[in-house]
Amino acid sequence: MAKVELPNLEEPEEIRAKTFTKRVALTTAIFAVLLAVTSLGGNNAMKDMLLSQQQASDQWAFYQSKAVREHFYKTNGLRIEADLFERGTGMKPAAKKLYEAMLKDMRAEETRYGE
Repeated sequence: MAKVELPNLEEPEEIRAKTFTKRVALTTAIFAVLLAVTSLGGNNAMKDMLLSQQQASDQWAFYQSKAVREHFYKTNGLRIEADLFERGTGMKPAAKKLYEAMLKDMRAEETRYGE
């Protein structure tokens, strides 16, 4: 059978009596509290940094999509203008009127996105 070692009953009293041990324990507890508070502050700063980075990324994506739409309307306006130039004299008046209205809309949208 294995021998079980019983703790010495006087040992905890010796440890409690030592002031150095108390000071070390208190210092360790204070450092633990300070590190916990610092860790929370660091986590909050990291969250703020990530949020601002996401907002900057969103702003850049908005700018890019706006530029893409502007180029879309510009190229479609140029295509309609080329169609009008190529087939303008031989087109029916209703079709020509429709093309001119589409060209006007494309130019208006291009101007709106350009601002």
